[in-house]
Amino acid sequence: VAVIGAMLGGIYPCFIGFKGGKAASCMVGITLTTSWTFGVIGALSYYFTLKRSGYVSLASIITSILNAVVTWVWAILIVYIVIAFFFLLGFLVARNRYL
Repeated sequence: VAVIGAMLGGIYPCFIGFKGGKAASCMVGITLTTSWTFGVIGALSYYFTLKRSGYVSLASIITSILNAVVTWVWAILIVYIVIAFFFLLGFLVARNRYL
């Protein structure tokens, strides 16, 4: 709930008449707070895109897309690791039970 509030406050700040804001800076803070590894990946992506193209908006867009993809891939890997762990655990329990 706090993340949604921070993002909406960054996109529609009440101090400037609910027009425009800095959602990218809110996303950086949220990403660094929740997972510093994704924050580092995003910061490197932002830096190299900005250095290469010179456009801040392009760097923000590419960084947000990359963070979404990295988070999605990481979540899938964690699911597979958990499934493999429980499969091996079940195998070891069954093996030791029948010996």
